[in-house]
Formats: sequence, structure tokens, C-alpha cells
Amino acid sequence: MFFVSDSVSGFIGLFLCFVGLSYKTPEESETNNLEEPLLNSSVARGENASTYENASFFSLLTFSWMNSVIAKGNKKALDLEDVPQLASIDSARGVYPVLLNKLESLSNGDNQITSFGLTKALLYIVRKEVVITGLLALVYSLSSFVGPYLIEAFVQYLNGQRDYKNQGFVLVAAFLVSKIIGCFTQRHWYFKLQQAGIRARSAIVAMIYQKGLTISGESKQGNSSGEIINFMAVDAERIGEYAWYMHDFWLVLVQVGVAL
Repeated sequence: MFFVSDSVSGFIGLFLCFVGLSYKTPEESETNNLEEPLLNSSVARGENASTYENASFFSLLTFSWMNSVIAKGNKKALDLEDVPQLASIDSARGVYPVLLNKLESLSNGDNQITSFGLTKALLYIVRKEVVITGLLALVYSLSSFVGPYLIEAFVQYLNGQRDYKNQGFVLVAAFLVSKIIGCFTQRHWYFKLQQAGIRARSAIVAMIYQKGLTISGESKQGNSSGEIINFMAVDAERIGEYAWYMHDFWLVLVQVGVAL
């Protein structure tokens, strides 16, 4: 009796597992079709054109160019068609030719690429972001010292010492403006750092991938496919992360100088 009960239970369990694993919703059947490409290159560029590249100054200042994506993501899960295109200079297709042309101009007809030449080429493609992030970092560092410098005057004002008319209003306005400037500059500083890092990483990955397609079979014996993938996944990622630290040295000097 127990053998029959266990056999029936096991058979029903296997049947339910088979049904559960084989059942697919209509959405899963469409998205999991192996015959479809991973990325559809025919995405329409009308509505989904680069909102960042076409944004106004006010939209860039307030990050309102992301409102359309956030609004869609609040209503449903985002699909590839809902995500706007990258700016031309931020895409691998746009930044790789710039890096390649710069490397060719630095090589002077020689195909050898030195570490110094590659560094100069990478700085060339992110030179604008390097300058902008440097200025933003400087403004943020200076604005962060406004509060400590004015705190003594604010305490004296609270104790009843009045040096001039509307001193309280001026102090509160100074605190507020410095905090707003600090918040805006810090957000844009971090955004531009990420943008520069991702752009440099994309260019490096595209270069390694292109080199892997043209490398000879004899050369592949010294560099396996795993090592090439490791270059793209690890080393290129480290180059991109370096953007977070490229202003640290002189920022420390500025902060120490202002504090003294």
C-alpha cells in the first residue's frame, strides 16, 4: 500500500515539475527566442534619440533630461526600446575612431603603441570632462568651507551680537546658497567622472576586441581567449574606475591650503 502511494506521489511530482519547466508565458516565448539577435540594431531614433545630447542647459543642470525614462520606469519595466540612445561621443562606435586616430598620430607611422601614448590618447578623448570635473571639484571644495567659516559669526549672532543690519538674513542666505552650489557641483562632478570613466573603458574594450579579431593564430598561442576577455572585463574596468581618483592629489592640497 505504501509502495503504491509513494509511486503515485512520485509520478505526480515529476509530472508537475515537467509542466512547470516546460510552460512559458507569451512574453517569455517572445523574449527567449534564440533566433532573435541580442540587440536590435533597428531601434527607432526618433523618440529614443539621445536626450542628453539634445538637452538644453537648464535640462542638463537639473538632470531633467532623465524625466522621460524615470516616468516610463515608474509605470512599467523598461525595455530596450524605452532607453534613449547614447550621445555619439559616449558610444563605442563614436569614441573608438577618435582614439584610433589619436594613437595613429602619436605613433608617427610606427604600429607600436606605448603606455605613454595610450595614456595621452585616453586623456584626449576625455579632456573636456577632465577640465569640467576639475572645476566642479574645486567649486565643491570651496563651497564646503563656507559653513565652517561662518559658523562663528552665526553663533555670535544667536548670542545677540549684531555687526550690521539684516545680518541673520545674510548668514542664512550664505549657508543656503553655498549648500545649493555644493549639491549641484557634487552631483555633476560625480556624473561627469562616471561619464569619462565609461567613455575610456568603452574605447579600450573596443580596441581590445578589434585587435582580437585581427590577431594571428600564432599570436593567439601566447594570449588565450580567456586572457583577452580578462583584459576587457578587468583591466579596462580599472582604467574606467581611475576617473574617480584623478583629482584627489591636488584636491587634498587645495583643502589643506584653505584649512590653513
